[in-house]
Parts: sequence; C-alpha cells; structure tokens
Amino acid sequence: MRARREPLRYILIVDTSGAEEIETSALAVAQQLAEWATRRGVPLTWAVDTLSARRLSRWLNRRNDPPQDDALLVVPAKSWLVGEGWDQEAERIVTLRERLPERFFTARAEAQRWLPWAEFSVFGADWKEFLLIEALEAIGAAGLWGYRWNELSSRAVDRGAPFGFFYASRTRHQSAGPPVSTVVGVPRCSPPVATWRRMPPEPEAETMSPLAGRLPFSEPRPDEVAEILVATAECAELNAWNAVVHTLSLLGLAAEGEAAIERLSELWERVQTLGFRPDRLSSAVQAYRQRFAVTEPCVTFAGWHEPVEGGEQLLREGYFYDDRLQIGVPEGTVQPALYHNYLTPSLKSLDLSEPEAPALRGFLPARHRDRLALELEFEAPKPMPYALLLWEDHRHLRLLESDVAEVRWLGKNGLLLLFDLEAGINSFHVVLSI
Repeated sequence: MRARREPLRYILIVDTSGAEEIETSALAVAQQLAEWATRRGVPLTWAVDTLSARRLSRWLNRRNDPPQDDALLVVPAKSWLVGEGWDQEAERIVTLRERLPERFFTARAEAQRWLPWAEFSVFGADWKEFLLIEALEAIGAAGLWGYRWNELSSRAVDRGAPFGFFYASRTRHQSAGPPVSTVVGVPRCSPPVATWRRMPPEPEAETMSPLAGRLPFSEPRPDEVAEILVATAECAELNAWNAVVHTLSLLGLAAEGEAAIERLSELWERVQTLGFRPDRLSSAVQAYRQRFAVTEPCVTFAGWHEPVEGGEQLLREGYFYDDRLQIGVPEGTVQPALYHNYLTPSLKSLDLSEPEAPALRGFLPARHRDRLALELEFEAPKPMPYALLLWEDHRHLRLLESDVAEVRWLGKNGLLLLFDLEAGINSFHVVLSI
C-alpha cells in the first residue's frame, strides 16, 4: 500500500549568520523581504548566530510580537570540533563528548536572550562530524540544517548525504544508515541534482566578492530553484515526503537589493501554481519526526540539455535514497553512476562511495505471453545494498514473484529494484505480469 503523501512544503530561510557587520543596506532589504512575506502569508525562518541575533533583535522582536516567524541557530562548529589542537584523537573525542552539549546549551541561551520568541529546536552548522550529531541528540535537538549535497570544494564534508530530509547516523554525519539518531538532517538549500556531473570546485569564501555571480556558500539561482520545485511536484505521488528548502543569503540580498525581491515574487508564482504550502523549518522537521521513524525513501528526476552536433540533446537522470543507499542512474542505463553505501561503507571512504561497486554479470529479460521475467546476477566485493533502475513505463505490470529486497514503481519513469548483496555471486529473479 502506498504511503499517505504529505503536502508539498516550501520553506524559505534567510541566512544572517557569518556577517560581522549587518549594514543598513542589508537590514533594509531584509525588512523589504519581511514585508513581502507578511503580505503573502509566508513565514520566514531566520538562520542566526549569536552575533546576528543580537544585532537583529530589536527589529525581529518587534516583527514577532506576536510570533510569526521561525529561527534556527547556526553554531561555530568548526572551531568547536577542530580548533583546539588536541594531541590525540581519543583525547579529542572524550573531551568533546563532555563539552559539546554545554556549548550548545550556552549558545542557545545567549540567542534566546536576544530573541525570546525563538525556540531554536533546529541548529545549523557548516562543518559537521559524528560528534556534532551525538551532542545534538543529547540536548534533544530536532534537526541539523546546512547539508550541502555532493559539494566539491576544499571544505566539503557533506558529500554522500541525501539530497533531502533524512535521519543522520550517529557514526557518519552524512549517512542515513544505522546507527540512526533522532536528528533530522536538512539541506542548506534543496539542490539542483542535475548539476552534480558538472559541478566545479567552489571558490573559497574569502576570495569571493558579495557582487560575484556566485556568492560565498552560493545558493541555487532562481531558475534552478524553479526547476527543483517542478521536479519535486512531478514526483509528489511517488514520495510520502515532499519539501523544498530555499535559502537566501543576507549578503546576497544586500548585494542585489530590490532585484532579489522581484525575482522572489516571480518564483512565488511558481510555488503557488505547483501547490506548495509555505512552512517554517522547525514545523517541517517536527512533522517529519512525527511521521517517519527512519529515513523516508525519496526519488526525483532531473533533466538537462547538452550540446551535440547539430543541436542539443535532452539527458535525464533518476535519483533515489533511503536508509540503505543513494543512487543516481542516467537514462539509457540501468546501473548507478552515483552510488553511496549507507549500510556497509568502506572505512576509507569519506563520502560513502565505493572504490569497487558490484558488477552486473547477467541481465536477461524474457517475455512469455503476458509475463516479463528478469534473471539477474551480480558479483559483489562484500555485503552491500545496491539498486537498478529500469527506465521503461511498467505501470501496466504487477509483481508476481521476486526474491529481491524491494520492487518500487516510479510511475511513468520506470521500475526500481533494490538488492541486498552478499560477497561473491548473487542471483535474483523478478516476474511481472499484465
């Protein structure tokens, strides 16, 4: 039975953290954005650190009397986790397990002193590791915002993480696999997944000007956000959870001025047309925790055009994650080009990818009257989860027999086969019928 679908959620976040000075121009645009949001009934989620909470407190407190917005607290996780120069890793782990919860409590108390209406059930961090997840769980935090999907840069620590909401592992912060914590990982901004093959290394923040085409810790462009909204809406019936996180940088707003508000108005038309409901981040995280005990499976499809001789070619790719793995499969193939193992990752793999993926040794489809039989054979280097995506429309078929872990229909896009592989040769069969 298909799981009940949650409503399409649109979450608008304004990131004010990391700005040493909040200049008058930035505050003026933030106020314009707030007025825009109020007129349209869009709650804003303000990502603040303790400094920006203090500097914005007078204005934000007037705006939230009574409360209408949401807030999350961004913490200086890198300085907490790697900035004290321990001699031994074991010493660092033991010490931080003792110190981190108190640091979170202290930071939250300071932020709530300036913004008393904010609950701060969700925290944000650019630098992450398993100790952060442990500490957040210890203090009862609901979520961790700030995951950057498949980022390529010198500071990338999130590669391998799902492209949407997930329960972070206690041992690998970007894994959705066991041992599962109660902390919901949330993307900084829902990613345009089709860009992963062409994603260049991101310039370091200190070398970027606020006027550059891509701002520090750049977010997807408005046209990319529109694509994300469309892709999410198109897959709404395939997923029980559908949410798009859209983050705006305060520095970016200050650099662009009123043009940023105009583009947001155009995007809002798309949000409404597609049937998204605006929501606060903490409300969305709470709904996820109440509805799902483990990471909810999620699928999306992305298409893009690439130049070929005499014109352009439309390329598509299907992406899927659950608490076992994450894959990306190009149309025209069945095997993943992107593969992250959440169950049995290599200890040497920082991004949960596998140096040696399973080999598909046999793939024999056979049709007989009203039946389609698939015989499959893999050779795996170790026990691991795996998946194939069959790209034809199989909605007219039903499952008769199978010894795979799961068969999942993806609407008109295809059929997903999930496997639990053992080391060595693995054979499976699937029988479908009209």
